[in-house]
Amino acid sequence: MSNKKVIFLSHTINEHTPLYGGDRSITLRQVKSIKRGDSCNTMYFSFPNHTGTHVDAPSHFLEKSLSISDLDAGFWIFDKVTLVEVSNVKPGYIIEPENINNIKDCELLLIKTGFEKYRAKEIYWQNSPGLHPKLAYWLKEKSPSLKAIGIDFISISNLNNRADVYKRQLHAHEPNRPV
Repeated sequence: MSNKKVIFLSHTINEHTPLYGGDRSITLRQVKSIKRGDSCNTMYFSFPNHTGTHVDAPSHFLEKSLSISDLDAGFWIFDKVTLVEVSNVKPGYIIEPENINNIKDCELLLIKTGFEKYRAKEIYWQNSPGLHPKLAYWLKEKSPSLKAIGIDFISISNLNNRADVYKRQLHAHEPNRPV
């Protein structure tokens, strides 16, 4: 048996889950209920793919790139994980290489800003922090094994700088390209 520690990082999805761009199209409905005499409990879920804790594959923004189904389950098991705390992050703040200190080679980089405290407020999706486009190249140089980045805000881009950030960062598995 492995001595690996498993940490659950996901949020529970409910009708109050904040969505990118302020979308409010989450539907959760109980279809069958043992309490009502059904043989099982069954739920109906409908929501955009950007709901809650999720992964954006390169194909989300780049034509002819890897999709989630192109990655096997083992891709999502990380042996080398690094947590970086970036303090004093205000709404709209763009995280640059200067904000990331003492990074070592890792497969998963988790960036903790504390912005999650705004999760129940509109500012969480309206003016979240973001990652500067040059950060991806810098991270791949400092951490060649990097496969994924995790954040505690709604997206790697805020609504004001989204296209450029995604296109520069989502080139997973291409030599000398960022994750």
